[in-house]
Amino acid sequence: SRSELEARTTQFLQAFDIAQQQASDAAGRPDADGFITVTRGKKSKSKASRPVIAKAPRVMNDFYKFQRAEEKKTRLEDLRRRFEEDKQRIARMKSERKFRPF
Repeated sequence: SRSELEARTTQFLQAFDIAQQQASDAAGRPDADGFITVTRGKKSKSKASRPVIAKAPRVMNDFYKFQRAEEKKTRLEDLRRRFEEDKQRIARMKSERKFRPF
């Protein structure tokens, strides 16, 4: 009973190992008809074995809609301010006759 079960289990596992070995050996070689058996490769490592990379805490500066609007408004004001500065600089260069765009 117990010894019979162990013997049958051992016999089954040996047959299974032989079948697995034959399947892996035949995976890269063409069979009699010239077809190659395509098998899936090994799976990637589990997440537990990969090194854990600490992520920087994410700061949300524009969580609320009014914060996004204020940010947009400040960017536009900055852009306008820089544009006016550039206009004044170009006017100063024109008056000094140093401005040659071409």
